[in-house]
Amino acid sequence: MPTTSHQIVSEQDVLECVKRHKSKMKLVFKNDSGYEQLVGQWNSIEPRGFFLAQSSRDVQIAVKCSRLLNLDIALENGVQNAFDNNSFFGIKFSSMNKVIVNRQKRIVLSEAGADMELLKRECLSQGVALPFPNLDLNSLSDFTLNGGFGFSSRQYGLMSDRLLEVEIVTAKGDILRANPFENSDLFWALRGGGDENYGIATKFIFEAFYAPPLVIRVEKNYENPQDFVWLFDNWLSFFAKNPHPSISSQLQFNLEVVNGTKVTFVIIDPNFHKSMLLLQELILTVSYLAS
Repeated sequence: MPTTSHQIVSEQDVLECVKRHKSKMKLVFKNDSGYEQLVGQWNSIEPRGFFLAQSSRDVQIAVKCSRLLNLDIALENGVQNAFDNNSFFGIKFSSMNKVIVNRQKRIVLSEAGADMELLKRECLSQGVALPFPNLDLNSLSDFTLNGGFGFSSRQYGLMSDRLLEVEIVTAKGDILRANPFENSDLFWALRGGGDENYGIATKFIFEAFYAPPLVIRVEKNYENPQDFVWLFDNWLSFFAKNPHPSISSQLQFNLEVVNGTKVTFVIIDPNFHKSMLLLQELILTVSYLAS
């Protein structure tokens, strides 16, 4: 939420604004202990400080104070704004990591600060699942609001397809619920195109599915770049036959290999009994290419 002016605002001004809103939210500034641990960015841009939000109301207050003091803010879950200075403040969601799973209703409520590893662990411990990404590095907000394709998506849809409701803090500092019945236009926009566009998502409610009893993962590495042509052709041909949707696949490319391009072919079959024959067909194809 960039602003047009960068008038210097003192740290005391920010603290007093938070205090006026009767919040106990902690702020960490550049010269405070613990600041370096909070930065963790790949570039040299460093924020002036951080709002350490513990609730949706804290996020609301951070937004309102930023508007009142004309501050730029960036989010922990996807700090991708191209700021050319160090004048902005970050909002950290790390403490907003509550996950509640209702196995009977297959409903999952998650705060925005919950990482994928935690969300996956809490869901699977209750016997339910979501279209989790293949890498736990994705933030929940970025993954969900950008669509979210996982290995189970061919059968169960995108992460955004499983989304029932989003709680969001708007640029004006309003807390809204968006679902098919309330703010439905906003809900429609958020499900796939909402990252960094419409506000700050603070809570998600998902419709889960029962976790499959068996998951098979097959990986094969190819360090000879010439193998890729045959592999990719077979991969396309296999899925052109429309195999059972419980079979999913991904090609991963890593150029930093001494002997050439490394190709990782991943197959996950969460519905073993219905699609084993097709899975065997693909495994045989991959084995042939590897020979």
